[in-house]
Amino acid sequence: MTADRGRGRESSFLNWRARGGFGRRPARAGTAYRVTLAFLIAWCGVVALPSVARAACLSTYDPSCLPEDRRRLEERDREEQQREEEQRRQRDQDRQDIERRSTWGAIAYSPSSGRVGRAWNHYFEKKAERDALSTCGRDDCEAVTFSDSCRGVAIGDDPVLNGWYDGGGETEEDAEASARAACVSGGLRNCRAVASLCSPQ
Repeated sequence: MTADRGRGRESSFLNWRARGGFGRRPARAGTAYRVTLAFLIAWCGVVALPSVARAACLSTYDPSCLPEDRRRLEERDREEQQREEEQRRQRDQDRQDIERRSTWGAIAYSPSSGRVGRAWNHYFEKKAERDALSTCGRDDCEAVTFSDSCRGVAIGDDPVLNGWYDGGGETEEDAEASARAACVSGGLRNCRAVASLCSPQ
C-alpha cells in the first residue's frame, strides 16, 4: 500500500508539471509587464508627444503649428510689441520732462578771501547752493541761487564791510553789468564784477 501511495503522489506531481506548474506564473507576470509597457508607450505617443510638439511650436514659431497655437503666438507677439512701444513712449516722455525742468545754479562768495564757488545744472535749488558753498570753502561764504538764467556778483571798496551785490541777465555779460549797477546803487565806489555764471550750460 505504501508503494501505491508513493506512485500516486509521483503521478499527481507529473500531472501538475504537465499543466505548467509554477512555470505559468512567470509567463503571466511577463505578459502583464508587456501590456503595461505597451500602454505607457501608447500614452506617451498620444498625450506627451503632442504636448512637447506644441511647446516647441510656441517657442520657435514652427509653420506646422496648429491654428490655435499660431493665434496664441500672434497674440503674444502683439503684447510684446505693445509693451515695448509703451516703454519707448515712457522713455521719451521722461527725457522731455527732464529737458523741460528748471536747472539751478549758484554762486557763493567770501568777502574776506575773495574765493568764489560755483554750481550749475542742478535740478534742486538746495543742492546747487550746497555745492557752491562747499566749493567756496570759507566760513563767511554766502550764496545766491538762480534758475534758467545767468547771475553775476560785483563788489566795491572794502567788501568785508560793505558786502557784495548780485544781478541777473540772459548772458554773463548782462548779469555782470546788472551786478555792477546794483553795487553803484548801493553807494559803493570802484564797483567791479568778480564772478558770473549761467545755468543751464
